[in-house]
Amino acid sequence: GVPEQEKVKALRRCMPSSYHGRDKQGHPIHLEQTGHFNWEVLRHCSADDLVKIHILAQEYQSRVLFPRASAEKGYTVDSMCNILDLRGLNVGVLSNLHALNIFKEVQKIDQKYYPGMLHMTYVVNAGWVFRAIWRVLKVVFPAREQSKLRLVPKGEKGLEMLREVIPEEHIPKFLGGSCQCEKGCVSGPLGSGEEPSDNQQVMMDDLNEIRDFFSRNAGREDKYIQKSIRVWCEDPKRKVKLEYVASETVMVSQ
Repeated sequence: GVPEQEKVKALRRCMPSSYHGRDKQGHPIHLEQTGHFNWEVLRHCSADDLVKIHILAQEYQSRVLFPRASAEKGYTVDSMCNILDLRGLNVGVLSNLHALNIFKEVQKIDQKYYPGMLHMTYVVNAGWVFRAIWRVLKVVFPAREQSKLRLVPKGEKGLEMLREVIPEEHIPKFLGGSCQCEKGCVSGPLGSGEEPSDNQQVMMDDLNEIRDFFSRNAGREDKYIQKSIRVWCEDPKRKVKLEYVASETVMVSQ
């Protein structure tokens, strides 16, 4: 099989995305350059790998990003703000059955196990290609999710729309904002994938901490530790366990 380190590099290189601060209400921002996704990633990562990485991301959001944002804001934050930059999107993605099937599988998982975790999605640089693709994909989105989609106009009007909801310092320069993270706001096709972006590094550090927690306390009989592990691992609404997340962090943190 493909070495785990090569999978990580391929993900960074071919699927440019990262968490990137918070909006003005405190919702964590997921930023991705969807139009630059390169599906050669499937030469390195299986479809199952990509689905597992998505589950890991959802667990990280619900168990790390949301509690952290809630503590800092002083009220409950339990949903994400997504920014999708579609510049470069090619209609050819509609003929990529692997990509479409992965997308549909991810949507099924989200609707079953992670409902209500979307605050708003802002779609930037959406041309006719997006409209063609959306006609195909929207059937897998429930109406409540479709209502949370916002098309951002081009030019200054669109930038003002983003500035109304997102602090200037969290809008990347490639979208007209002022942020220029030292290692890039997202990694992507112009990078080698050797190094994580600044925000990817934060996520990796968090996941390493989770993994280390499980490693340190594996097999311990201490009731407090066992209770802590149960709280981390068990969620009756989702039945998704963080033991899985802890084991998978080996891949995303190398």
